[in-house]
Amino acid sequence: MLMTLILSIGAWLFSCLVLVKLGKLLMRKDRAQANLWFALLSLSIISVLPISSNLVEQAIPEVLHTLPSHVESAVVSELTIKASEAIAMLDIMFYALFTIWFLGALRKVWLLIKLRRHFIQLVDTAQPYKSHHSSHPMFVLPIDMSPFVFGLRNPKVILPQYFLQLKDHEQRALLCHELTHISYQDHISVMIWRMLSCLFWFNPFIHEMEKEFIHAMEHRCDRKTVQHFKLPPLQYAQSLLTCLKRSMVHQHPHQGFAHFSSSALSVDEYKQRLTDIVKPKRISQVSVTVILCAVSIGVLFTKYITNPVFNVTPPDWQYPVKNISISSHFGHISKIRNNRPHGGVDFIGKAGTSVYNAAPGKVLIADATSLASKYGNVVLIQHSNGYQTLYSHLDDFNVEAGDWLKHHQVIGSMGSTGKVTGAHLHFEMLKNGQRIDPLSKYSN
Repeated sequence: MLMTLILSIGAWLFSCLVLVKLGKLLMRKDRAQANLWFALLSLSIISVLPISSNLVEQAIPEVLHTLPSHVESAVVSELTIKASEAIAMLDIMFYALFTIWFLGALRKVWLLIKLRRHFIQLVDTAQPYKSHHSSHPMFVLPIDMSPFVFGLRNPKVILPQYFLQLKDHEQRALLCHELTHISYQDHISVMIWRMLSCLFWFNPFIHEMEKEFIHAMEHRCDRKTVQHFKLPPLQYAQSLLTCLKRSMVHQHPHQGFAHFSSSALSVDEYKQRLTDIVKPKRISQVSVTVILCAVSIGVLFTKYITNPVFNVTPPDWQYPVKNISISSHFGHISKIRNNRPHGGVDFIGKAGTSVYNAAPGKVLIADATSLASKYGNVVLIQHSNGYQTLYSHLDDFNVEAGDWLKHHQVIGSMGSTGKVTGAHLHFEMLKNGQRIDPLSKYSN
């Protein structure tokens, strides 16, 4: 579980990196694509989610540890104890990592709450302001800072002291900008990104997405404000510049709020924003949708071809050897096995004969130590729909645990390792941890 979690987080970080690069590339064509970043965030999550609801637990079946020999049972007991100790250590590591994540997230959330309390106290000092431009509640602060929208359910426009000294067209530009933020619910979107950055503080690319979203949000707000309220672009850009200069006098952290002159933007980004107001660059929504659909299909296709275990289609079974000659069938009772039913099928042949995997899947075991010594060199493979196959007494094997196998690959060669009377392949098939007759899956 721990390794799966670590690998999933690693895959998520990598997918976030790639998607951030893609997003920045698209932003060069049109900097007002704010919703693009929510789409890319969703794609990053899809990349680590399983594509099937019929997942299988990749575990070694308990039935494979059932042995007739007291000596071998003791060996397995020792291995079980060691495995239990290893699992306990993994549990400790898992809870340690969880604790680190929880404390980190708790600290980030606490800082956000602390910042919000600071702004609540700040807003309490503001005086109501009435304007014919909007019915939304507006307040003027006793200090100079960037105007912003505050409140989730009932958003308020918080204005700086210098607002009262602005010219009429500058006041209108500022108010219209904040009202556009409210109409697009940017104040809620910004808070969502803040919370995501707090919860996933270990992922720097979430913070990068948040930053890029804020840039795109401001570009979109500028563009929609000019379009909807029919403001002269050059005059609006000059109003933005005036507001920025006055806001620099008294700077406050604005994490979690939508505002006119964002302190999260650099000088170069403001230049881009002013340029985009006067000469906007646009890319069609159809183009963005097509690109995102292509990326989604690519992600899902990659997961499908690299994770055959998660395929809900029943395996297309192939015999593990080319020349079929069976010496012992499933369920056969013999004194050699202390009158116990045979757990698989024995294929006889010459030592060194190639052995193939019966269906695509993932290698769980490829050694001579994980299972009882009677198996000798053994390979255990996980297939789709809860199926597993076991190949024992191998002379050698050329796969490793964790390998993904395609159709009918050579996994080793027939041999006489373990408890045997001669060279052969002992082949077992299991369904949800229970042995079944392998030949029941073959038509001939």
